[in-house]
Amino acid sequence: MKNILILFIVFASILSCSSKRNQLKGNWYSCTPEGEYLELFTKKDSFRIVTDRSIVTNWTHYRIESDTIFFKTPLDWNESSKAILNYNSGKSLTMKFININETTKLKPLNSIVENIEDEYELLISFKKRAKKAECNVGNKNN
Repeated sequence: MKNILILFIVFASILSCSSKRNQLKGNWYSCTPEGEYLELFTKKDSFRIVTDRSIVTNWTHYRIESDTIFFKTPLDWNESSKAILNYNSGKSLTMKFININETTKLKPLNSIVENIEDEYELLISFKKRAKKAECNVGNKNN
């Protein structure tokens, strides 16, 4: 779960990256190979992740240099991480994590998500979107 969460964070950051400002934009989702559903939310130079294990991370600061994103992992791990970003015009985001040799693919979240600051409200709306996603084990990043 830890590696998947790290990968998801990196990929989501890549998808919404603006090459001129080095900031991620938008909200993203992914189905992991283990069948878990994740969402990544961005704002300025930070992101937060929500998982179907009812985990909502704090806002995590990131830095983008060229095609690489750098950040400390959310939650209590406090490890440095980096990934190569591949952004396809708002259609897909791929993050290739350098330190764990894994890749995560994200898609844009095509629904308006309100109250991303309110963890309780965010989890309620997240669970509705997760049911619609129908992530299954073996679905490589749906």
